[in-house]
Amino acid sequence: MKECISADSQAKQRIEDHVFSTKLNVTERRTWKAFENVCRNFLRNKKAENYSEIVQDLISTYSVVRYNL
Repeated sequence: MKECISADSQAKQRIEDHVFSTKLNVTERRTWKAFENVCRNFLRNKKAENYSEIVQDLISTYSVVRYNL
């Protein structure tokens, strides 16, 4: 549980860090934006109506950078 809380706070810090995404290449930046979108529109109490599209986009972008889910 402690690891999840730590990972969550690290992700939140990265999302709020506007310089972080400028250090990524185009593919990594697209993947990062998809991850942010999932965090904002899927992992909260109220899910976006198009949550399945949001998650599918994350899966697609992760496969491009070779992270297998």
